[in-house]
Amino acid sequence: MISLLFDIFGLAALAALATALVVTWIGRRLAPPDHRGALVLPVAVAVGYFAGYAVLPRSWAALVPQPNQAWQWLPYLGLLAAAISTLTHSFPKSSAWRLSVWAVTPVVAAALAPTWPVYGLSRQVLIGLIVVYLLVVGIPMQRLPARLFNLSFLGVLTAAATLLALVTGAMQSLTLAQLAAIAAGALAGSAIACAVGPRPTDLSVRSLVPVFVALVGGAAVVVAVEPDPPQTGLLAIGLLPLAMWLMVAIPIRKAQMTV
Repeated sequence: MISLLFDIFGLAALAALATALVVTWIGRRLAPPDHRGALVLPVAVAVGYFAGYAVLPRSWAALVPQPNQAWQWLPYLGLLAAAISTLTHSFPKSSAWRLSVWAVTPVVAAALAPTWPVYGLSRQVLIGLIVVYLLVVGIPMQRLPARLFNLSFLGVLTAAATLLALVTGAMQSLTLAQLAAIAAGALAGSAIACAVGPRPTDLSVRSLVPVFVALVGGAAVVVAVEPDPPQTGLLAIGLLPLAMWLMVAIPIRKAQMTV
């Protein structure tokens, strides 16, 4: 068991954790106050993921994405999601942040959809299904009350990535498991930096949702469709944070029905 953990959460995950921790720590002190909330966390996690990915062997984790190796797009999708999230969350009084997940998901789906049929479905159909999955991962989280976007929410995101890495490593592939492990390391690094410093604002934590969709939701897609036969059950792990939305939405709905 210990050996399995070291194989999954090895040097790459540690590099992601350290990089995200340092970028978060420095960024929260140097970023302009008006942009600190929306800028630091998504950039720190995306840069941390890229740093962790860069440590992986180039034999399968190429920096120039190769055909039929969709996972090689993940570090770039993380950076794109961070850029979109930063842009749309930079205006707290605007509702542009609601569009961030909608903007990210089609790009992630097009980059990660396999070129071969899965369950007999064409690539175009798979892109549509992946878009729907990623929207289900991200949209409910965006709708959570502001009070839930706190350090505990960062822990939930980290736990989902960690669980995806563990299950993938135990049931499928140690190699692919590292893709989720790097995301877990980056999220953990930012969470640690926030835990030992000023607590993050709800805006800063909410800005992580598009990055989570791209990196953890994207990794779940990869580990689900790469094996033969596909392991679509692994997609459920990316929905773990959805439990927070259900815990809030169901009581509110019951209260409204009793009024």
